[in-house]
Amino acid sequence: MADLDTEQRGMTQTMAARLWNSRWLLAAGVAAVLAVYALAGISAYVVPAALLLLLAAAILPTAGARQSTGSGAAIEAIGLQRLSGEYLAAAVADPLIIFDRTATIVHANAAAFAAFGGIAPGMSLSLKFRAPEMQTLLDGVLSGDIASDVVDYMEKLPVERAYRVSVSSVGHATDLYVLVFKDQSEARRIDRMRADFIANASHELRTPLASIAGFIETLRGPARNDAAARDQFLQIMQSQTGRMARLIDDLLSLSRLEMKPYLKPGTEVDLRQTVDSVIDSLGPLASENAVAIERHYADGPLHV
Repeated sequence: MADLDTEQRGMTQTMAARLWNSRWLLAAGVAAVLAVYALAGISAYVVPAALLLLLAAAILPTAGARQSTGSGAAIEAIGLQRLSGEYLAAAVADPLIIFDRTATIVHANAAAFAAFGGIAPGMSLSLKFRAPEMQTLLDGVLSGDIASDVVDYMEKLPVERAYRVSVSSVGHATDLYVLVFKDQSEARRIDRMRADFIANASHELRTPLASIAGFIETLRGPARNDAAARDQFLQIMQSQTGRMARLIDDLLSLSRLEMKPYLKPGTEVDLRQTVDSVIDSLGPLASENAVAIERHYADGPLHV
């Protein structure tokens, strides 16, 4: 009932628009009919018939309008005929596989061939992807329990790749389903790098802590009355404290650094000073383990 009312309102609006567009033509036609009636003395019964003909001519669509409507429908029909699932699949950059209710591959795009290889129409999807998570995904959508679902899938060969796999049905009566693989390998690699950085930074905090603890023990023992050694140790302890502060700052600002674009270093550093600082900080640990650290490099700064 609502559709009928909507259709009637649309027809009414269309006729009103045609009458408005033909208002001047109608006015001229009415004037001409009245003039002929007054001057030629035609029958009064002819006037209403002539006015009805004018009204019908204004309301009915013209040949040009009918041709335009027909050409628009033809263009749409031709365009939809050219549009097919194969063309749509080829336009998708991610690996995409279309399969039927028997889990048989109907079509796979070029990205799927490049990612997995050995895929052809008629092949069983269950035999191609035997991982438990993929089997559960296919069973769920083919049984009709779910219309769509998403799982994480790891492809081991030829190289290890991580995918976010989504499956959904195509239409209501096609008995076809589409499987799309979104490559998450780069995101996973970044996550691992972040975790490794935090683990390495936490490990690096132990070195200056051990160095400071060793110097404190030395100052409280053999070097208690050695002013020269005390000044040297205090300077190294201050350097190690600054190193710890920098590591903590790096940990706290990790998320902020990831949001900023990479900036090329604009200054040079003296690699010799860095090596000397590392050797001095490891001095107590080296002594405890009877390890001698020697410096062998050319004179002068080593800028990098």
